[in-house]
Amino acid sequence: MAYKNLKCFNCRVAVRVDKETKAVLCADCTNRIAGVPESLLPPAPKLTKSGKPRKKRGTAVKKVPSGKPRGWHFKICYVHKDGTVWSRGELVTDPKVAKKLKKENA
Repeated sequence: MAYKNLKCFNCRVAVRVDKETKAVLCADCTNRIAGVPESLLPPAPKLTKSGKPRKKRGTAVKKVPSGKPRGWHFKICYVHKDGTVWSRGELVTDPKVAKKLKKENA
């Protein structure tokens, strides 16, 4: 089969074509004129109920350290460095109960 080089009639780039071809439009010019097929476009983002785009999987929220050890919220009594007393993840505000918890779990 015989080939020849013809220039694109739009941008003048050389394109290898069959010997019997009269004129040619290169692939770049064809894509510019026709546009990108929808199958190659990225899908539209999925929206939440509020209308905001959903976060992609794998993009985790950065954890902020609380200054407490792991599992502190499971402990019956946890006393923080600043003196606050926590019982099973809830702040104990009553000083009598806090004192009792400190004695029992010391």
